[in-house]
Amino acid sequence: MSLRSSIALAAVLCGLSACHVLRSIEVPEALRSDATVMDVHGRQDLPFNQVIRFGDYGSSKIDRGWTQSRSREVESNFAVRFKTAKQKLGFSLHGPQGREAQVLAVSRFESNELGLLKDYSLTVYAHQVNTFAGTVISGQGGGGEWEFLVSDPEGGPPRDGDAGRMFDKAGRQILIRGVKKVEGAPGLLGRENYGFEFVQDGQTIGAVSLLGKGRVWLRQSLDADTSLVVASVATALMVRQSIKS
Repeated sequence: MSLRSSIALAAVLCGLSACHVLRSIEVPEALRSDATVMDVHGRQDLPFNQVIRFGDYGSSKIDRGWTQSRSREVESNFAVRFKTAKQKLGFSLHGPQGREAQVLAVSRFESNELGLLKDYSLTVYAHQVNTFAGTVISGQGGGGEWEFLVSDPEGGPPRDGDAGRMFDKAGRQILIRGVKKVEGAPGLLGRENYGFEFVQDGQTIGAVSLLGKGRVWLRQSLDADTSLVVASVATALMVRQSIKS
């Protein structure tokens, strides 16, 4: 989220609530009643020394501008396919039961590089150079390798619809939906995405708020592998640099 949008949102929220800080996005009741809710630590630290923590999850230092050495550590052709992207980030995420995932992500594409996104089954227009894509590779369990893409993650005019998706080679898919509503302000519908929901088989299984320090929801009934993958993508979205910043 851009600084200008954050200031504008804060001004609106002050008017609605006597400057009481509304800390997160609005999430479905079904998720609120059956989710582990985790406040995020480290998101507002300096980018060159940033480590993200929430609940039982913790990242390595966020590597902005991953190098060939990191791409060799992650056994995936993702780094080769997207080596020319302007913004890169990489990290590992540690979760419960000793699970760990490696994450690589890229954004700010040149218009002539958008053809690299043709395998994501999403419509990406020539002006959407802010598209955010990545891969999550789980080291243990049945998590396997997932890829994700969020088209125009900054959002735009209020509208329904999916912002992106996550998928693996086994055909599993999780939709990523932008959230434009803020908790406690039911009449407020912003232009930009203040967070994202993760939806599988019509059910919201997790969410991430980009407001303030950040917050993550994970459905308690999720298996450990899926939880780690969703937490990894949520972390990537929290540390992604806005194209407007």
